[in-house]
Amino acid sequence: MKRIILYSILISLSFNPYIYSQIKEPDPPYTPAIEGNIDKNNFIVVKARVTLQGRDEPLNASIALSADALTAGESRIKISDLSKINILMWKRRTRKINGNIHSYIFYPDRYELFFRNSKRQIIDGNIESLNKIRVVDKKNFYIYLYYIDYFQNEKWINRGSADFNIAFTTPIEGCVTSIELIE
Repeated sequence: MKRIILYSILISLSFNPYIYSQIKEPDPPYTPAIEGNIDKNNFIVVKARVTLQGRDEPLNASIALSADALTAGESRIKISDLSKINILMWKRRTRKINGNIHSYIFYPDRYELFFRNSKRQIIDGNIESLNKIRVVDKKNFYIYLYYIDYFQNEKWINRGSADFNIAFTTPIEGCVTSIELIE
C-alpha cells in the first residue's frame, strides 16, 4: 500500500508543470530606431577624440562617419572640412507604446561645428547620421549622441531633475557631447 501511494505521488509530481517551469528571461531593452535611411556602405573611418558626459578622459578611437556629408536641413557639410563637432542642445521627443507615453528620446538639436579653416557655424536640427556612430577599433561598438529618459514620480529618472521643461543642454552620463576629428 505504501508503495502504491509513493508511486502515485511520484507520478503526480512528474506531471506537475511547476516543477519544470523556468523563470522567464526578461525582454531585451528597447533601442529606438535611428530616424532616416543611412547607407551603411558609404562610410569613412577617421580618428577622433570623443568626449562623453560624466567621463574625465576623452575616448580616443577610430569612428565610421558618413563619407558624403552631414546634412541638417539645407546644410551639407563635408566631413573632411570639419575639425570638431560640439552638441549644444538636445530636443525631447515622446516614444509611445499602445498610445501611452512610455519614455522620451532626446536627439541632438543644436550643434557647433568647427572647420579646418578656423570658421565656426551653429546648425539647428538633428543630423541623423550622427545619432549613432560605430567605433571600429579592436572591438566594434557604438557611441550615441542621443539618450533616453523617463519622467516618473514627478522627476526625470536618469537626470534626477524634477523640472519637466528643463533646458536640455547637458545629457545623461555616457552620451557623446563632443567629437574632435584628428588628422
